[in-house]
Amino acid sequence: MFSVVFKLNKKVLSVVLLLFVLVSLTLVDCFGVFGVTQKPESYGTDNSARVMYIKEFGWLIDEQPVEVQNITIPYKFNDVYKQYNSIQLSQGFNLENYAGLSAVRYSYNVKNEEFKGQHVRINLLVHDNSIIGGDICSLELNGDIKPFK
Repeated sequence: MFSVVFKLNKKVLSVVLLLFVLVSLTLVDCFGVFGVTQKPESYGTDNSARVMYIKEFGWLIDEQPVEVQNITIPYKFNDVYKQYNSIQLSQGFNLENYAGLSAVRYSYNVKNEEFKGQHVRINLLVHDNSIIGGDICSLELNGDIKPFK
C-alpha cells in the first residue's frame, strides 16, 4: 500500500485560497455567473449593439437613430440635471461621474403598441463607447420622461 501525505502550513493555505478567490472573481467578472455576458457599458460601441441593448428591455424601436447629438455634461448640475440624474441613478448610472465630459446622445423612435399614435423616444448617452445613461420620453406637449430600464 502506498500513501501520500501533504503538509500545508497557514501561509501556503492562505496563498492558495487567495489565488482561488482572485481567479473566481475574474471569471465571474469576465463571463458572468451563468455564461458569457456582455457588460452593459460595452453596448455603446456601435448602432447594432445599442439597438440590441434597448431591445433587451422590451422596447421596439426604429433601428436607426433619428437624432445623434454631441453633448457636454456640465461640471455643476442645476435642478434640471439633478432631476435627470435621479432618473439615471434609478437605472444604475450616475452622470456625476462624467461631469465636464462630452458624450453622444442617440435618440430612437419607440414603436411599442402602448404608444401607438404618440411620439416617444429612447435616448442613450454614450461616452467612450460606453452607455452612461438614458431615458424614455414623450415628445407630446407636457410629455413625461422616465427610466428606460
